[in-house]
Amino acid sequence: MSRVSEEEVSRLAGLARIELADGEAARLAGDLENILEHVAAIEAASEAPRPAVGAGSFREDEPGDRPGESSARGAFPDAENGFLKVPRVLPSHE
Repeated sequence: MSRVSEEEVSRLAGLARIELADGEAARLAGDLENILEHVAAIEAASEAPRPAVGAGSFREDEPGDRPGESSARGAFPDAENGFLKVPRVLPSHE
């Protein structure tokens, strides 16, 4: 059973001063029904229980090389002030 009727769409269009062509109210009622179904699915998903985060599920932050950092340095041998230098790909506007 549809929660949005053609009459409701026509009434809302009238309140918004929007003229609807023949058959447009029926199409819009179906579109609004689909939107309401998606919103209901999102609401249901947001209310679903989530797994609890247990103790020890996060590692401590420790300074050091990040994974892949040394291989990135190998791919970009030029560095300046701690930043990797790459070839220019856009024209300079200087």
